[in-house]
Amino acid sequence: MAYNTCFLEGNVSNDPSFVTTSTGKHALRFNLAVNRFTRNGNSTGTDFFQVTLWDKTADNYKDVITKGCPVFVIGSMRVEKKQFEGRWYTNVGLSATKCILTGKGRQFVSEAEEAEEPTDVTGRVEVPPEFDEDGLPF
Repeated sequence: MAYNTCFLEGNVSNDPSFVTTSTGKHALRFNLAVNRFTRNGNSTGTDFFQVTLWDKTADNYKDVITKGCPVFVIGSMRVEKKQFEGRWYTNVGLSATKCILTGKGRQFVSEAEEAEEPTDVTGRVEVPPEFDEDGLPF
């Protein structure tokens, strides 16, 4: 079995946009700037990811997240290829299932998220589910 789960921590690099899709779903979209580091701790640049929060999570964060906010998001990666004015572009994004503000004194988890999945005592990392090793195929 394969999983597409990604954890990103960075700063919001634009003012988020709140939209309602044609099917009535709410979405909050923003870009997340994430620093890239080598094994010895040297910074090698910054990567930008488009993050989308959906429905209740989007509703809960639409008035909270602003440009510059440090956040921690968990979700699945999405790679989209689009053509614009004759050129092809690749966009790497994250469809987030959980978002946590990580700035000093600003830790916030929405009620919708608290009901979905438990977190450990720090409020930042999901508690991994227990599993039975006898059920593994290898």
